[in-house]
Amino acid sequence: AVAAAEVDANAIERLVKTAPLANVKLQRIVIVNGKLHSKPDGVDVSNDAPDITHVDPVLELNSKLKANTYCLSFNGNVDHPLEVLHISTGQGAAITSRLHIVVSSGASATVVETFVGEGEYLNNPVTTIEVADGARLDRVKIETEAPSAQHLSHVVVSLAANALFNDFTLTAGAVLNRQNANIDFNGENVKANVSGSY
Repeated sequence: AVAAAEVDANAIERLVKTAPLANVKLQRIVIVNGKLHSKPDGVDVSNDAPDITHVDPVLELNSKLKANTYCLSFNGNVDHPLEVLHISTGQGAAITSRLHIVVSSGASATVVETFVGEGEYLNNPVTTIEVADGARLDRVKIETEAPSAQHLSHVVVSLAANALFNDFTLTAGAVLNRQNANIDFNGENVKANVSGSY
């Protein structure tokens, strides 16, 4: 595999406009070939994230490819969903990224991760999530990669006491698709609702 080339602005605009939620009014972060392209005003994105202690080939690949890390932190009750739109392109390219989501104690948030692309490439995204005491995260993942792409992903979730995690994954693209997950329950009265359409 080779590193993904830069994507021209016209291609990015075209893929944004054809994404599944393009016509839905929501805040949107755009990541192109693993690199942050744009974000809404008022949304802070840092590069801080803890090390991943779980061991898995998909996680190891993400580490070896030196994925860029982007951290989103939510405090209080966030009323509007935030979409993280991952755009991937290339021929024989290896694309990787890591998204770290933190929902503070008592807070709530909705995050939609959408994956679109064109070409023949490998996408290796990892999402790590921390939901603090009494917090709630609703996460939706929409995987509509290019038909010739490979999508190897892993989500690692840490739930504190009284936390609620709702997760739904839709896979509708890619010739090869792998969705791995680890959910750690770190307290009492923790609930995780995980579903999907594959």
